[in-house]
This record gives sequence, C-alpha cells and structure tokens, in this order.
Amino acid sequence: MTEEGHVVNPTSMRLIPLKWQLLINQVKIKIIEKFGTELHSIYLRGSVARGEGIDGFADLDIFVLLNSPDLRWKVADWLPEYHQYWKQDFPFVKEVEVMCSSFSENMYLSNHRLAMLIKTQSLLLFGPDISTSIPSFMPSKEMMLNFRWLEKDLQAFFAKAKPQANDVQEIAKVMIRSGFELVMEREGKYTTDLFLCYQTFSTYYPERSVEMKSILYFYLNPEEGLELMCSLLRNIGEWLVLEIKRII
Repeated sequence: MTEEGHVVNPTSMRLIPLKWQLLINQVKIKIIEKFGTELHSIYLRGSVARGEGIDGFADLDIFVLLNSPDLRWKVADWLPEYHQYWKQDFPFVKEVEVMCSSFSENMYLSNHRLAMLIKTQSLLLFGPDISTSIPSFMPSKEMMLNFRWLEKDLQAFFAKAKPQANDVQEIAKVMIRSGFELVMEREGKYTTDLFLCYQTFSTYYPERSVEMKSILYFYLNPEEGLELMCSLLRNIGEWLVLEIKRII
C-alpha cells in the first residue's frame, strides 16, 4: 500500500526463480508465434508473478490482450496441444493457463475488472505497458472479483458427479477469497494470499473461523475427505452467499 492507501503491484521478474522463467519464456514464444500481429501484450499474474509460486501447487497464469473485438476471458484454443509438453518438461507447474481478452484504448472503462488485475497484480511480459494509463485502486468494491461468481461456482461444483482434486482447490480458493472480500473494505487492505484472506476473515467472523480454516486445509490437501469438504461447503457456502448479499 502507498501512503495514500493505493494498492501496490507486487510483481517483478527479479522475484521469479530461473526454472520458472524458462517456462515463461517458452510459453511467451509460443503465444507470439500463434497470435502474430493480432497480439497486443502478454501478462503474468498469480503467485508465480510475485515470486511465491510453490512447486506442484502453482499455476502459470498468463493472459493476453488481442487486437480483436468482443473477447472476454476466453481460453486460447491451441493451448491443449502444448499443455502436456510443458507439464512434462516442467513438472513443477500444476497447470499452464493462457486466457485471451480484447485490448481497449481505455481498459478502465471497457473492462474494469481486467484493468484492476493489470494495475494491481500482473507482470508485463511482452508489448506496450498500459498499466500506467490505468488509475490506482484502493481496497474497495471495485477490487472485488470472487464474490460475483461464488454462488454459480458452488452450484457448478455440486453438479459434478465426481469432483477432482483440481475442482476442490478451485472452489476452495473462490470461497476463501470471497470471505476476504466480505471484510476487505473494513480492513482497508488487499491480498490474494489465501492464508491472509482466511486470517483477516476470521478476525471479523470468529464464529466461522474453524470452518474457513478447514476450507483452507482442503485446498492444501484436496484428495482428503471429499464428503466432509462438500458438507463444509454447503454449510459455510450458503451462509457466505447470503452474508455477501446482505453486506455488499
């Protein structure tokens, strides 16, 4: 945070270990090759961009801005062709993700949420840096993302006949970060770190602390106790959706 209360972007290539940089470079080269002149810029976000990627847990979370209209967070259609090769050559990465969205001269107005991601938590890998044209952000409703999808994500999770470990981790991540978004304005701080999200949520909702800590446990141990995890999700998930609607 700055003295004025704006969120500082914590990403830097200097923080990223060499083995991750080698993977990043391979993916970047393929993106440039595949999109050609349609490509505007490439960004990396997530724990790897902050130098906090944990082997076996961290995704390589890349998104590209393209000079194509009406793209809104679409998976690169060629990604499956190369995904397994990257995982084979770089076994420490959990998943490689390449998402596409449209470039805009005024991203803040045309795609406010993506503008927030670029300004506060993304590292430019290639192309013109538009972050300097995006206003700074403070911990407020305009920085909240996860709570918007929580209810639908819960429904989609429970609709799966046999949720996989990755499904468990994804819904746990959304749940924990939604809990933090519930108290973010009151705390006056911002984080994507799951432990800090849980810890801050627990300060304001101590009666729900044990449940949220259990959700964090299942994120770290996604193959354990699926039945208990589902029961927890139903209980705290229903409450959290209602509390978000009441507060936000």
